Amino acid sequence: MKFLLKSLICSLGLLSLNLNSQQFDPIITINSQNINQTEKAVFDELKNSISDFLINNSFSQNVYSSKQKIKLSLVVTIKKYNDYNFVADFDFQSFRPVFNSEYQTSNFRYKDNNVSFRFEPNEPMTLMNNRFSGDLVSLLSFYSFIIIGYDMDTFVENSGNDYYKSAKNILDRALSFSSSSNWNPQSNGGRINKYWLIDSLLSSNYSILKKINYEYHIKGIDQLISNKDQGLSNILNIIKYFKEMERYRPNSILSQIFFQSKNLEIFNILNTNKIEKIDEVISDLNNVAPFFSNQWNNLN
Repeated sequence: MKFLLKSLICSLGLLSLNLNSQQFDPIITINSQNINQTEKAVFDELKNSISDFLINNSFSQNVYSSKQKIKLSLVVTIKKYNDYNFVADFDFQSFRPVFNSEYQTSNFRYKDNNVSFRFEPNEPMTLMNNRFSGDLVSLLSFYSFIIIGYDMDTFVENSGNDYYKSAKNILDRALSFSSSSNWNPQSNGGRINKYWLIDSLLSSNYSILKKINYEYHIKGIDQLISNKDQGLSNILNIIKYFKEMERYRPNSILSQIFFQSKNLEIFNILNTNKIEKIDEVISDLNNVAPFFSNQWNNLN
């Protein structure tokens, strides 16, 4: 049982290669449309190496069956390339199964822009414990831990903290040894970046947002099949919780990730059910997630 498995929280030790306990079922897409296509071979090798790294490495001591592996989409858009040096956008999206259904809900959606790294074909990608392993390996490992933590947190409240701590260890090493500015707190405008993402996930100031995310899944979307009215009521209450949060934690990175991941799902749930005081709900959504106002305003 996936829920029972993920309630077993293990402390993380040395990362090891274990084909029987891999955590991801990834689909990797490399978009190189803006780059000279004579370089296609190196982009194909990049795709295969990223896929192999995520499939073959174990980021947890928990054992995942094939059905329990986290479905992960990663789109890498190459923006610059020269002599094995890359600048690219990494768009991560992970999914989490909904109880009593075949539906997979988007759980973590985050785009890391203008990531600089070096990749040479046939060079092994290996993450070493307590050692900086290069920008690409560090980036993939950083988000792997965060995605597993996010997944765990939706089944058992605060169960992802050990994974967030492992991600922070990677970031700390990168801050010390990487020549890239992508790891700095000032990157990407100084607010929405890796540094502040992991800072928020480990800060007690934002624990309420993690609790809201947990309740959205366990008390909201997981209940829609067995108890639709209660699940829908809980989702509407969660929207109100976000409205309260905006008063003293406005525009937080965790709130943005939630609605980046859930906006279409929330729209479809609300648009296919009769919602009392829908104008009030639309107003609340426009307040907490204004980037999706065009979508919210089409609710009826």
